[in-house]
Amino acid sequence: MRQWHDEDGAASELEAYVSEQPSGSRSPSTRRAPARGANGAGPSEEQVLAAVRELDSGAGAAVAELGAKLGAAAAGVKKAVDALVTAGRLVEKKKRPRLVSVAIVGAGEP
Repeated sequence: MRQWHDEDGAASELEAYVSEQPSGSRSPSTRRAPARGANGAGPSEEQVLAAVRELDSGAGAAVAELGAKLGAAAAGVKKAVDALVTAGRLVEKKKRPRLVSVAIVGAGEP
């Protein structure tokens, strides 16, 4: 799918969705535990920021890929990304597919 449909992020979104689904095995020991923040509801903001830094190639990191990178559910990742955008720690580069980058604080900082 990536070969034909990656311009709009559809392949990344499908990969994130498929990675969230059980692999067919009912044994919980074969599934990777999702990344969780301090409250256990999903990845921490620091985990999301680190993943964005790692995935951002200049155009922004796809939110759909963050879930796969962190092994976390899309809803938890979206909630953390929304909080970081509201706090000004992430900047939304594009709406569809949603791409974010780490915000640069201050004019002279890297």
